[in-house]
Parts: sequence; structure tokens; C-alpha cells
Amino acid sequence: MRNGRSGGDGGAIKTEGGLTTLKGCTIENCAANKGGGLSLVLGTVLMEEQTSFNGCEAEDGGGAIYMQAGLLELRAGFQVSQCEGGVKGGGVLQDGGKLLAVGATVVACSASSGAGGAIEGGKSYWTQCNVSECIAQTNGGAFLATGGRTFVHIDQCTLRACSAFFRGSAVACFVSRVTVMSSEMSGCNGHVRIPSDLPRMPSPSDLLRMPSPSDLPRHASAQPHMQHQSCSSLSRL
Repeated sequence: MRNGRSGGDGGAIKTEGGLTTLKGCTIENCAANKGGGLSLVLGTVLMEEQTSFNGCEAEDGGGAIYMQAGLLELRAGFQVSQCEGGVKGGGVLQDGGKLLAVGATVVACSASSGAGGAIEGGKSYWTQCNVSECIAQTNGGAFLATGGRTFVHIDQCTLRACSAFFRGSAVACFVSRVTVMSSEMSGCNGHVRIPSDLPRMPSPSDLLRMPSPSDLPRHASAQPHMQHQSCSSLSRL
């Protein structure tokens, strides 16, 4: 799918319910107000078998993908590259719903006038993912987490050569819950290595149930100082 255009959301695809599966698809040079490649309003979307979004753009966020609600799964081999999200979420903008990403890659994306160079996340779990060379005009070169309902886990990921002009060249966290574990950051205006012996956080199956912070297991809230320290130190990178 190439050169799709929409004055609304979803330059190539817009889904409002049901199950949508993309296998081995390439979505290129598409554009929209939100979700240059895809807009998920409701339902479930699965990205499988080397599906990629390349060179897509959105004026109001989500250069490749915009999520309003529903469930989005990004599986091994999924890639977003050279997408531009305008005010936020150069690669992915998540305003609602639940997102599970395993083995995904986001590279060379940008929020040219705002935050979240690669991803502005909501309730999401990222594991074994690679984010590199992404840029935010304001905060969060790779990840931006903002808002009291945001719940983001980053586990066994590599964040490399990302930058932000204000705060959080790798990860910026504002009034939200972010956990980074067993991950490495390099070339993001500093170098941070997250130790691998931190307490384990909810698994993807736990995330699907999406508890509120007050419902989290006791071990997840047992070390508030440690979580606060990791979040605030990352936002100063």
C-alpha cells in the first residue's frame, strides 16, 4: 500500500472493529491527520511477518500508527522507519487501548514540532524492541509517557542515538508510570544501563487485564523510591 492520503485519520487503513491482521505488508509514503499509515479506532490489529511502515506522516500525531482504543500487537519483524508525527508520536501515538510489542523496531522517526520522537505511549508493554535515531522537538526522544492513566513497561529493549531538545533524550515521564528493566541506552546524550535484577513487572497477559495502579501486585509498588529515581533520572538525560 503506497501513497494513501486521508484528510482524517488513517492514510492507508482505518479499523473500527473486528480483527485485522497484516502479514508481510509494506505501507509507504502515506499521510493523514492522525495515523499516517493506520488508525485503530476500535477492535484488534495484529502485525505479523515482516510488516513495515516506511516514510509515513501525520500532522497531529502517529506518523505510522494512531491508537484511539482496542488492542494492537506488534510481533517480531515489525518495523517503523522514517515516519514523522508532527506534534507527537513520530512512529506510534497511543491515546487509548492496549499495546503489546515483542521484537519490534522503530528507527529514524521524529515528532518535528512536539514530543515522543518514536512512541507516545498509553497502556503498553514493549519487550526485546529496538528504538534508534529518533528525535523529539520537545520531550522524549524515544518514549514519552504522560498522564495519570499511562502505564508503560520497557523490558530487554535497546534505545540508541535518540535525542530530545528539552528533557528525556531516551525516555521522558510526566505524571505517569514507567518501568524500564534489563534494557540499555546508548548515545542518547548520555549512557544509562538499567540493572537486570529489578523486580519483575506484569507480563503481557497481565497487561491485557490492565489493572489500575491501586490494583497492582504488592511487589510492583514495594519500591516507589527506585521507580521514581529511574523515571526522573531518565527525563534529565
